[in-house]
Amino acid sequence: MDQKSQEELEVIEEASSEKRKLLKTREETELFEEENKRAKNKHRHRIFIGSLYFLWIVALIVIVIRVYHFLAPTYLFWLDANQIQALDKLVFSGAIGALLGRYGNKLLE
Repeated sequence: MDQKSQEELEVIEEASSEKRKLLKTREETELFEEENKRAKNKHRHRIFIGSLYFLWIVALIVIVIRVYHFLAPTYLFWLDANQIQALDKLVFSGAIGALLGRYGNKLLE
């Protein structure tokens, strides 16, 4: 081979090496983006599950308070009639379910 063809081969090999590096970088970027997306979805899922647990705990506390005020004598009450009525409205109006549904839909989008 002559000198010119040798230089052309080196240039072609260099270009091929650069192309391989670019392809590898692109693949790594795609893998990173995919992993990042999975991590975000996992985080959203954890937040959603945590909010579910929180709302269930709040609902149970409200129910326990309501049952206590239903069964206990009046001198042991710490809530007045208006506050108990507000609890009843909260529980029976479906406000908790509506908040949960709205918040859950936002998280899952």
